Amino acid sequence: MHYLWTALQLIGIGLLIYFVSGRLIGTKLNFIKKVLSATLSVVFTTFVYWYSYLRHTDFPKEDMIQEVTNISTLVWIGSMLLIAMLFYLILELFDPIKLGERGERLTGNRNIITRLRGSWRRQRRLSQVFRIAFRQGIGRTLSYKRTYENDRFLASILRKTLEDCGGIFIKFGQVLSTRKDILPSAYILELSKLQQFVKPMTTEQIHEQLSENLSQPLEDIFKYFDDEPLAAGSIGQVHRAQLKANGDEVIVKILRPEVVSVMNQDLDILLHFANWLSEESSWAENLGIFQLAKGFADNLREEINFEIEARNMEQITNSLGKNKKIVKIPKIYKEYSNRMILVIEFIQGVSIKDSALLLKQHKIEEKELLRSIYFTFLHQLLVAGVFHADPHPGNIYVLEETGQACFLDFGAVGRIGPIQQQGLRTMFIGIERNDPKVVLEGVKKLVQDDKINHEENLLQANFCRRTCSISFYHYAEA
Repeated sequence: MHYLWTALQLIGIGLLIYFVSGRLIGTKLNFIKKVLSATLSVVFTTFVYWYSYLRHTDFPKEDMIQEVTNISTLVWIGSMLLIAMLFYLILELFDPIKLGERGERLTGNRNIITRLRGSWRRQRRLSQVFRIAFRQGIGRTLSYKRTYENDRFLASILRKTLEDCGGIFIKFGQVLSTRKDILPSAYILELSKLQQFVKPMTTEQIHEQLSENLSQPLEDIFKYFDDEPLAAGSIGQVHRAQLKANGDEVIVKILRPEVVSVMNQDLDILLHFANWLSEESSWAENLGIFQLAKGFADNLREEINFEIEARNMEQITNSLGKNKKIVKIPKIYKEYSNRMILVIEFIQGVSIKDSALLLKQHKIEEKELLRSIYFTFLHQLLVAGVFHADPHPGNIYVLEETGQACFLDFGAVGRIGPIQQQGLRTMFIGIERNDPKVVLEGVKKLVQDDKINHEENLLQANFCRRTCSISFYHYAEA
């Protein structure tokens, strides 16, 4: 009976240590670590007390048990509390759990076994990427100097490496192939050969995703839903549907169920590979491969969260103000949208690169359309401070009904602060006046040294200058 009573008391003390230590360290802690820390602290302090004091006494067992529960209780519990927090810090040091701004876990793994398994898979995948790279001959190219012939050879090796690695690496190469503003023509030509064939989700997977992420059954929301995707990509796929409530034609974007964990792992490996390449090779460093990979990873992490895309669309729509009649932004159906599903207005139109016949039907000059798009971008950059950051032809459509331009795909949105906006305005004034001093003054504001956000400001300034140069180029063509 004495043993049972002592055990219950120790359990009670352990629970007390569990709750108090959790409150002292923080509320968003790992449950298993808290339990393990409290248990270890009780066992350790009890053993130390027995070893240093009780084993040297001649108490009967019953009196010894009573002694354990009564003597120096305050000091004993205080020691347990300190030891428990120490154990937790040690466990956190060797196995940290990253938390987001709102305290959410940034890893999908729930215990140490799955984390170790994930780490093993990551190391295996990283080894596979390096084996592919060296098999393609990237090791021989690390010391090459920049010449046109070497660029062609390096571009071919880079393309083959990305192609063999598959997944995110192919998508990264496809993004690089659009960066004519910073990459040599040899790389653009070679990387443009990359094609990615993605198998669409099955009908069962589609309906499973919809049932898990919609607040109501599928048949209660949609009058009809086309199981055949309009387009399928590595991140998700797009379906056409009609809402039951008001009969609106809509587009339903569905995120692939496994995309978050797979993307995060491959993006981490891509960054490690790009960083190693930049450290070992002068040509990779000169091309800014690591910076490009980092920007790609940041943008892609936003793209795999449709809540961010919905918020971006809302911000761009609000920023247009009275200019909404010039360029259209699709309507968002927020009541049906979340992190995994995005429901937006169906847009009947064609890509801007195929819009010549449509513009002719509406008697709209191509220069007029380009001027409206250019004016909208200037408004976003110079007035709103938030702008569409991926304006390639596939994301700019012309509406069949009106001939109006329409922006699509807001997974990537750029933001600039008031100082950078002022710098852009000053630079434009200098260009208009043909005054190098005024242009220089504007550039200085774009790259102003901010001790807190210096790197971020430089990246924003570089992006703004590239965007403006591309815009001026297209405007001059028009």
